[in-house]
Amino acid sequence: MSFIREKNTPVMEQYLNLKAQYKVHLLFYRLGDFYELFFDDAIKAAKLLNIVITKRGNSDGQEIPMCGVPAHSSESYLHKLIDLGFKVAICDQLETADEAKKRGYKSIVKRDVVRFVTPARRNLELFSTQFGEKKGSLISVIDHTVTASGGRLLKQMLASPLTCSKAINLRLSTAQFFVNNHEPRRKIREILSNIPDIERSLSRLILGRGSPKDMNLLKVGLGKTLELSEFLCKIESGENGSLPQQYVIQVADTGIQMQIPASRAGMTVKSDESELSTIHKSLGNHKDLFVLLNRAILDNNLSSLKEGGFINPIYNSELSELSYILNNSNKQSLANSMRYTTNELKELENKILTARDATIGLEVKIFSELCSEVAKESEKIALAANALAKLD
Repeated sequence: MSFIREKNTPVMEQYLNLKAQYKVHLLFYRLGDFYELFFDDAIKAAKLLNIVITKRGNSDGQEIPMCGVPAHSSESYLHKLIDLGFKVAICDQLETADEAKKRGYKSIVKRDVVRFVTPARRNLELFSTQFGEKKGSLISVIDHTVTASGGRLLKQMLASPLTCSKAINLRLSTAQFFVNNHEPRRKIREILSNIPDIERSLSRLILGRGSPKDMNLLKVGLGKTLELSEFLCKIESGENGSLPQQYVIQVADTGIQMQIPASRAGMTVKSDESELSTIHKSLGNHKDLFVLLNRAILDNNLSSLKEGGFINPIYNSELSELSYILNNSNKQSLANSMRYTTNELKELENKILTARDATIGLEVKIFSELCSEVAKESEKIALAANALAKLD
């Protein structure tokens, strides 16, 4: 830039002297509550930051382009410029206006560059970029886990790096084993990919917030864990090294002996449960009656019962029983219809409602007992889940 400096104001003269020292930077020049940019810097920044460009005075016979951002919110603007590849020099006031006046009536406030902001290789962006997106972060590049618990553990490991050399070497030797052994790695990942989130299901069951679905997921997970345990125990030392025994022991020796029947896990209780069998038998066999009534009442052919209509011959035998109900039942008037019932149907209703409540109560009791069993083994199950996450 070439300027006729004798025509510049003291403030602009100060700005130009500083800008001459930092030609490759955008200069954020502090004026009051704003950082101002002038000349080409202003033209570039206004377009990139979508802010208004104005004019301030003249230089070399031309108006000086100017734009500014509030000092208190300047960081967001700085980040945007840095992401676009610009370097910024921050020029701040080094004294107050009153202090400047002590040096003379026309003295201006001392200013100088106090900070540089350049593109943020120093910012690791472990879990998200500065715009809050996972894509582009370190975790998005290295996370190849196949289980939910493995993904959570990886984030914890990144957030809290190891400092113990023994633990670091163990982790490195484990990673090296899987680098050198493709087939075991493939098989273990295949098994892991079919293991549900044991940690979450266990947590919900222990806290009393679990459902039969959680119980079934736990059963499936423990079954897959046993399969993985058996596979790990078969891995023998070879020329490419062996898997550290700590991982084999953690999976194999965590008490995976708790048996959860498939029927109970899904809350579909076996028919040989004595209490439920008694309840079901108390209902008797009324299926045929329900089929008859439902078919006779809902079939469209009964709309022909109006005067001059015909009755489908298939209902001749059933009509007598339907007539019996109409003539010998209790009636209840509704808005646009009549409700009929018999003592037999009323008795059946009571049996059904009682049996339903009893069945629900028994299922809740069975589920609570299973939850208690899970709680007793929760520490071992949690250890197994953690070992799975480490392997992942």
